[in-house]
Amino acid sequence: LRSLPAKFDDSTAHKFFFRDWGVQPRIRQGDPHDGVYIRPLAKFESQTTTHSTFLPPRVKKVKNCKPEQKPIQAQGEQNFS
Repeated sequence: LRSLPAKFDDSTAHKFFFRDWGVQPRIRQGDPHDGVYIRPLAKFESQTTTHSTFLPPRVKKVKNCKPEQKPIQAQGEQNFS
């Protein structure tokens, strides 16, 4: 058994896509414990995407299906047999 003069290729997809890019410094907007208020950079929009884009479906008025109120005819002959 003899070894080949080529270098072993140990590259993997995981090593290619998940490289160590290092840590980037975090931009601080102010320490919450130092008591200094720093205003936000952008205006706060208090409307959600769903609230601004959703249109409720229009509904048609439903016809009343109850029978009309007609009193029982009390005059005339009645047969109870």
